[in-house]
Amino acid sequence: MKHRTSHYYPFPRQVFPILLKSKDSTKWLFTVLCELEHQFTGNKVDFFYRSLKDLSGDTGQSSKTIIKGLKELSMLGLIEKWQMHWTIEDSKKFSEKHITAIRIKV
Repeated sequence: MKHRTSHYYPFPRQVFPILLKSKDSTKWLFTVLCELEHQFTGNKVDFFYRSLKDLSGDTGQSSKTIIKGLKELSMLGLIEKWQMHWTIEDSKKFSEKHITAIRIKV
């Protein structure tokens, strides 16, 4: 069940042993990513996108810390990430700005 209008942290139990040796900043990043996944995904879309600036505001972490955390979470198999553009609805053109797309895999 999605709780889109409130802060909700769906945290799968199988993640605890995987993140046990990770830094606190990586654990917090994954927690925020889980909340964002519930806020921005739905039945047809299983990923969401955020810029590094947005993720920095969401987590209170520096861009450098977020990049390291995303890399670690990807190596642990907890997320899938890639660079993308969004489509401008009126013109059907791609945006100039790159954003990071993220899919929670657990």
